[in-house]
Amino acid sequence: LLKTGSHLLLLFQPVEEAPTLRDRDCQNVTVLLKALQKTILFEKEMTAWLQRDYKTIFSEQSSRKQTKSQHDDDDDNNEDDDEDELLEFDDTGKAVVATSAEGIRIKYERKMKERKKKQLSTEQQDAFSIRQQQADESHPVPTLIGLASKIFDKHMGPYIAQEEQYMDEQLQETVADATVDTRGDLPVFTSSTNLFVYIKNSITRCTSLTRGQTFFHLYQA
Repeated sequence: LLKTGSHLLLLFQPVEEAPTLRDRDCQNVTVLLKALQKTILFEKEMTAWLQRDYKTIFSEQSSRKQTKSQHDDDDDNNEDDDEDELLEFDDTGKAVVATSAEGIRIKYERKMKERKKKQLSTEQQDAFSIRQQQADESHPVPTLIGLASKIFDKHMGPYIAQEEQYMDEQLQETVADATVDTRGDLPVFTSSTNLFVYIKNSITRCTSLTRGQTFFHLYQA
């Protein structure tokens, strides 16, 4: 992710410094936000995958350990099917008399496959126990969230400019609209309610992506 972040940084380089590396869409707000969303999603997916498959403990992860108990309701005696089984089915789905030579061969192969599956399941559970024990003994590692996505924070100028433009338009509409809502205890300008809703949505849009420098610049706007 650090290397990915360094590659992303090259795409934001000024034309004078890296004319062949700078991405022509780095000032496009739609492309910029989409790239940031995908980067954050990738960081979260990697974090979830490492936690799930390798029991990795991250520094921001809760110290409380969540243990999952697996209940196996399968009875070992169910491994052998009824000997009076009338039919067996080959790989093509064709029915074969179970007591025939072909039926006995198919039944034997089926039994072997089932045992291999059970053995593999047992090995997977053992491997899971080993990984869990190793995770218990390991130390927390730094979080992956933000390793690559933080690169965007210093290059979100187009997004801030767009939000500022939309805010100016919203303010102009608010000033021009003198409609009063008298249904409540006190009269309220309808446009003022719409303005506060817009501000709240603007904050939500920003904080869902970043709470760093970009959020501060949005506050200044």
